[in-house]
Amino acid sequence: MVAQLLAKALGQQLSKAFCFETLGVHEQFGRSGKAEELLAFYHLDVAGMLGKVLDLLEKKKQLLAKH
Repeated sequence: MVAQLLAKALGQQLSKAFCFETLGVHEQFGRSGKAEELLAFYHLDVAGMLGKVLDLLEKKKQLLAKH
């Protein structure tokens, strides 16, 4: 029963329009340093992540406006 409800809920969610962002970094041989500096370099620090979230929300808003 629970599995059926979960499957139904998941099916309903997947049938809706959605978008997602994949983050990755270029592998650069020899890059090292403090974690905070590396995250900032790849824009994966707090400011960079918030920027990505805002971009993604704008994309979702545009996508939903088309439907």
